[in-house]
Amino acid sequence: MVIVPDRALYPIGSRIREIRLNLGLSLKEIADRAGTSAPTMHRYESGYDGYTFSTLKKIAAALDCDLEIRFRPRHRQETGRGTGAEIPAVKPSRDDLHESVHSLFWDRKISAADLDEYAVWALRRILTEGNLEQVRLATAYYGTERIAEVLRSRGLDEKTRSFWEHQLRGRR
Repeated sequence: MVIVPDRALYPIGSRIREIRLNLGLSLKEIADRAGTSAPTMHRYESGYDGYTFSTLKKIAAALDCDLEIRFRPRHRQETGRGTGAEIPAVKPSRDDLHESVHSLFWDRKISAADLDEYAVWALRRILTEGNLEQVRLATAYYGTERIAEVLRSRGLDEKTRSFWEHQLRGRR
């Protein structure tokens, strides 16, 4: 699978779904080809990012794609902290954030405008279900103070709250 630069911010699950749909394959068909189940493929397409290398190879083969994995230096924030949780320096557009996180809202169709109108609800979902890149984009869009506000509010389990507080510490 070759990820072209303008697609680099897409979570891998969105790319898997996009390629699968372009091939006209159902979840069951791609799951059978990859040697897994349709619910597992759905989880992968919905933002789960705990892939193993062997899983990625099987999915790439099932999609008739090459798998390319690269190490690229990250642009560091001025904090100089190398934790990998750096927040993008440029605020993403609402549409870019929506494109990145819409798969997390599998139970209802959300619009880009919903990300502003129901920001606390959307942020809880992103913090609970999202991957690091999705949370980075949300933090760049909403700001660290808004993220901190949601982390202090009810509705997040303690494990999620603790994880993101640790990841985002020192970035406010």
